[in-house]
Amino acid sequence: MKQNLFLVFLLLVAIVAFPKKKDEVKVYDEIYRAQFHYSPAVNRMGNPISVWIEDSTYQMVYQYNPHNFMNAYVNWGLATSTDLLKWDQQDIVITQPETETDSMEQVPWSGSVVSKEGELHAWVNRWNDGIYSVKRKDGSTWENEVETAGTEKLSKSESYVFWHQASQKWVMVAFERESTTMYIHNSNDGINWEQTSTFNYLFGFPQFFEMPVDRKQDDTRWVLATENGTYMLGEFDGKVFNLTSSVLRSNHSKEVGSTVFFNDVEGERTLAVSGMIGDQLADMPANGQLCFPVEVYLHQFENSVELLQKPIDEIVKLYTKSYLFEDKKIYPGIKNNILSKLKGKAFHFKGTIDILNCDKFGFLIRSGRDDIGVDITYNVKKSMLSFLQTNFEYKPENNKMEIEIIVDRSSIELFIDGGRYVVSYPFAPKPESLKYELFTMGGEILVENLEVYELKSVWRED
Repeated sequence: MKQNLFLVFLLLVAIVAFPKKKDEVKVYDEIYRAQFHYSPAVNRMGNPISVWIEDSTYQMVYQYNPHNFMNAYVNWGLATSTDLLKWDQQDIVITQPETETDSMEQVPWSGSVVSKEGELHAWVNRWNDGIYSVKRKDGSTWENEVETAGTEKLSKSESYVFWHQASQKWVMVAFERESTTMYIHNSNDGINWEQTSTFNYLFGFPQFFEMPVDRKQDDTRWVLATENGTYMLGEFDGKVFNLTSSVLRSNHSKEVGSTVFFNDVEGERTLAVSGMIGDQLADMPANGQLCFPVEVYLHQFENSVELLQKPIDEIVKLYTKSYLFEDKKIYPGIKNNILSKLKGKAFHFKGTIDILNCDKFGFLIRSGRDDIGVDITYNVKKSMLSFLQTNFEYKPENNKMEIEIIVDRSSIELFIDGGRYVVSYPFAPKPESLKYELFTMGGEILVENLEVYELKSVWRED
């Protein structure tokens, strides 16, 4: 008995003398870790480069610095997904040469991956070196880089390559930054290229594709989409791009990088993912994330054709708790915040608001006792929508605003009028600020309908 008591005493002493270490925060459960916007486990993610499909699985390569948070030492990281919601980080597929110690020299800065007739073709822009055609060996390893010819001017560029069915040629669209020039080249074999046209431009990371207007196959436009949410529309004969629009914006954010467009597994939708870059957050071992995937389409308005985008339908798989508000009048200065019961880090809002006679109205996202949170405000008199660093003129049709907001732990994305106006931003709310508010000033608004869904994480079953 005394021996047993002595052993218990030793055990208690050990517990006191050597306390258990505090559990470390699990990767993908950090305070500011996006729960359904892809980010790598550690280090820096830059822009997405290409997305293609193999065995019903989406494959995405993106700029990835495996060493630190610098916008340099770029490699091609790979992530895969079967549902466009959860992306699983895979190995690096293309790297900067080990012999290079400069932060940018010969990094695989950009490029393209194209799946054509069951074969995978790739082109890699190695910064200050050239554009290379690359083959993939044994289903995973990329090697046998062959330097392309006729592309010598493009050693510091971002290029996009695709197969042009009408001319039966490969087409390369490349933005050369030092001359701010967009080049168009043709090739029969993807290695030997001939320049066919150029034009001055201000934005890089091009994507170039043809889309029907309102899904009418006999009425199409070519879309030149570039960084910072910019794009232009025009006609293309395989050699020359004739512009038919000014520079337009698919995203008004100052923190959105390049956008990659691709078809879904069934080939029925055109989808897109964009890079979202923000400041390094205190608790995060990684920097950078993707915007939430969207479906894109062209729509004919009265005086223009524009690119619209909406969150992919798959978002419903993340829904947990739901709230519905209908025919609710909101008055200024009165405690009638219909969102007062909401408390959490991730939500999807969508609905229609009649502005009635107010001067301003908006949402407060992730507010707290001593924290106003993020303010999304529409100024009726100035016809101005304001959200973080973005302000733009906007006038709702019939005095009604269709609005969608996606809130994750470290990002907010705003979609207005069916995705005609989109703004995506990273943010860093106070951890204890978990409240939401819909407010009005100088008059009333009518919430015709507003659906709110709490969103679950793709990283945890709970």
